[in-house]
Amino acid sequence: MTRTHTLSGRRLGRPALVAAALLLGVAVGLAGCAASTPSASLDSDAATERYQPVVDDLATALTEAYPTVTWTDDSETRVTDDGDGGGCSLAIGTKRGDPSLPDTAGTWKDVMAVANPVLSEHGFAEIDGEESLEGGWTGIRSTDDTGAELRFADKGYTLLSLTVAVTDTDC
Repeated sequence: MTRTHTLSGRRLGRPALVAAALLLGVAVGLAGCAASTPSASLDSDAATERYQPVVDDLATALTEAYPTVTWTDDSETRVTDDGDGGGCSLAIGTKRGDPSLPDTAGTWKDVMAVANPVLSEHGFAEIDGEESLEGGWTGIRSTDDTGAELRFADKGYTLLSLTVAVTDTDC
């Protein structure tokens, strides 16, 4: 005698039930991967050593490509509470570009053409699109496999920032 089960009112034989269970398991597994974010793997000292050169190399490449944009330090590197009680984040000192980088370059796509080779060299994904940000800002961003996020934001001037979760517990 073949045992049957129902799924949405339909009777299923054992092979169909096994297939349905496998598909459900794969779907749940993939959803879990998509929803997960990389956990912190570096302390703030190691993260600063790894990510400060990314910001510096980008500022150098962009200065060479667009010498009329002046980059200045807008904030210092700092470790902060990530805000959701989950740990600490490192923010590499933000750089400010004056005047507006995309206005000077022509478009964000022109900026991407200069930034993407530097990002790839440092293990970041290439940027392929512009974002509208709150308050009338526009921007572009990239991440690496540790979850570090590099962001350009622009509204008359450009901010270049990089943040990453760190293993520090004192923030």
